[in-house]
Amino acid sequence: MGLYSLTREGIEKLVKQLEKEQHISAREGKAMVAELVREIKGYQGKTSKFIESEIRAAVKKMGLATQKDLKALERKLARK
Repeated sequence: MGLYSLTREGIEKLVKQLEKEQHISAREGKAMVAELVREIKGYQGKTSKFIESEIRAAVKKMGLATQKDLKALERKLARK
């Protein structure tokens, strides 16, 4: 949330500056902020999925046991 809020604050500051210099109207500014925030949220979701995928690949490559692996082992040991 921290990065998102900083980004939103930056966008709002830029838009207010554009409004002040009369390059855009307040209505256009609000629409611009909403659109940019929507796009940022989309990128955040994609970034999170990419990072999760990369971590899973690294764990697999290193041969580390996952929670799923440990639970399967626990079930196997419990049956003995």
